[in-house]
Amino acid sequence: MANGGYTGKILRVDLTTQEISTIDTSKYEQWGGGNGIGAALFWDLIPDRTLVDGFDPRNIVIMMTSPLSGTMVPYCSARTEVMGLAPQGYPVNWFTRSNFGGRFSPQLKYAGWDGIVVEGESAEPVWLKIENDNVTIESAADLWGLDTWETQETIWRKTTDYTRYGEWLDVGGVPSTNLPAIVVIGPAGENLSSIASLIHEKGSSAGQGGFGGVFGKKKLKAISVIGDGSVKIADPETLWNVRQHIRTEVNWPVKASTPAGRSSSCFACPNACRFVKADNVGNDAMCIESLYATDKVSYGSNDALKIGDLMQKYGVNAADLFWTFMYIHAQMYSGGEYLNSLYDQGILGSGKEIECYPLPGEVEKWGSLEWYDSLVRAISYRQGIGDDLADGVFRAAEKWGRLEEDLANGNLRYPQWGYSFHHTLPTAEWIYGSVFGDRDINEHTYFGMFNEPLASIDAETLVEMTSQKTVPFTGDPLMFNYQWQGADGSNMDLALEEGIYSSHFAKFVAYHRRHTRFFRQSLGYCDFSRLPRYLIATASAGDNWGFSDNAEVEMFNAVTGNDWTTEDCMKVGQRIWNLERALWVLEGRHRDAEVPSEFMFKPPLSTGINCNKILPVKNRDGAWIADANLDGMFLDKDGFEAFKDHYYALEGWDIATGWPTRANLEELGLKDAADALEAADRLGNPS
Repeated sequence: MANGGYTGKILRVDLTTQEISTIDTSKYEQWGGGNGIGAALFWDLIPDRTLVDGFDPRNIVIMMTSPLSGTMVPYCSARTEVMGLAPQGYPVNWFTRSNFGGRFSPQLKYAGWDGIVVEGESAEPVWLKIENDNVTIESAADLWGLDTWETQETIWRKTTDYTRYGEWLDVGGVPSTNLPAIVVIGPAGENLSSIASLIHEKGSSAGQGGFGGVFGKKKLKAISVIGDGSVKIADPETLWNVRQHIRTEVNWPVKASTPAGRSSSCFACPNACRFVKADNVGNDAMCIESLYATDKVSYGSNDALKIGDLMQKYGVNAADLFWTFMYIHAQMYSGGEYLNSLYDQGILGSGKEIECYPLPGEVEKWGSLEWYDSLVRAISYRQGIGDDLADGVFRAAEKWGRLEEDLANGNLRYPQWGYSFHHTLPTAEWIYGSVFGDRDINEHTYFGMFNEPLASIDAETLVEMTSQKTVPFTGDPLMFNYQWQGADGSNMDLALEEGIYSSHFAKFVAYHRRHTRFFRQSLGYCDFSRLPRYLIATASAGDNWGFSDNAEVEMFNAVTGNDWTTEDCMKVGQRIWNLERALWVLEGRHRDAEVPSEFMFKPPLSTGINCNKILPVKNRDGAWIADANLDGMFLDKDGFEAFKDHYYALEGWDIATGWPTRANLEELGLKDAADALEAADRLGNPS
């Protein structure tokens, strides 16, 4: 067993019986942390693994740290992974994941806990108070109905005089200069919205999945935690040396300031991607919650930030509203936003086929701050059209009888499983990973990974370098060949043999799924802050080599005392991916369902938002180029089916069904999963 990184225990709370107990972490250390431990816990604690309803009281919510949480390991010490059945998923509430940053994860570790498992359903609203080993279930009668910011401030007042922030405080016997770290739901979660978020502080949120609604169903308003412990590091000297290496030799990016104000960051992160403003508008905002733009609200303005603040306060998934409801720049989302397109067609409005109440009926008000305020409130309190939209726009479109038509014509950009449009093609590994998984992967780790290096490293050298790092599929540069069939289909032979439908590209997808499942979602390395150009090859370093994966493994070993290799870590990532695959198959997954929405097969609708289009392509003459002509890429249906054959075969799954086989599962130490699939008559046949 490792001698560092883990506290040794996981908190288990049953809200039905009010029982509080512990789970021994050592049983699960083989899974790394975060998503790996969470998937293994879910498998062990859910007897009926065919359960498909995220709002079922038998569903559990797992919140896991990693062994690196609360340490000085950069870019990962603050992530909290959230897992369970997700009501946002369509047509099935697949077991899925989300996560958030901030300081909740380190405080949980300092309180002596590696994670939290929440089971059952309370009869009355409650919140969970954790002060080191002292864990109590408190009444939330006075918190129910408050927004997320009000709730946190109220809990701070209950636990300490938070007006003295920065001085030494006595928080339930815990001496601290910190306030308790709190994760909370707003009115959207209380009213069981399928797009309700978990909110931590002002702007850290677990948005995708609808876990705020699951908290609401369980009558769990908040979890507050503070501790005065520490995290043991097995080899501090090595950890420090690795940090210094990636900082000095790989030009580790550090933001010193932002135009909007002073910089802010999650716990122990040097890449201060958030900002703090004097007027307090949009504080801690970053990415989509700060970028709403319409003809009434300018891009990144104070009103745009206020829109983001509304969603954080009410606990509504900013991603779902951003990609679906905003008036988006033409290059991002041709055709405009969904509700406006329905209005323009005369389908939605006051007294129309789809009644827009309580939204303003005058289109000239749409997109204003006033309009967004009415939209967020309507969703949060299920008023009028908000009652439909609270279950996600995907299900709203189904209820309105428009789902199939609007997916086909591209008005509704939801590529897979009820999750909205984001980055997809030409970065084909993004859409592939999403279709074979449980949700929009939202993994920027490799998105754009070739953009900066291609400015100074020729394409052939870059793919050769990159292929040396992609354990266990090293030595195949064709893994990164983005050759597609072309608008006229003339390059289909190349796409099938060496491009995005080939067995070579299947290796990249498999590598991507295993790597992110372990390093991103289990160890918690921040996918967004660790920009792709610093991972494998970078023009910023003297020898053009980045710090993945060796530095990541070295820091993991330095903290835990393990002696794992990159191969070991990737094998765990493969094991996590296959255990979750078994869960999805038990929930009803089959090859026939793993198909993107119809618009992904139509030019130019499938091209992603702000997608990097400078990618390596091997031409018919054998030359590698950095091809800037991938805009408008779309999938071919026969090509996609051919790719599925390659990918399933590579993973060891049944090509006809997509189900894991006994041989593949037992080789990964998952005999229990093979037995469960066989008992359900869903075990794949060997090829």
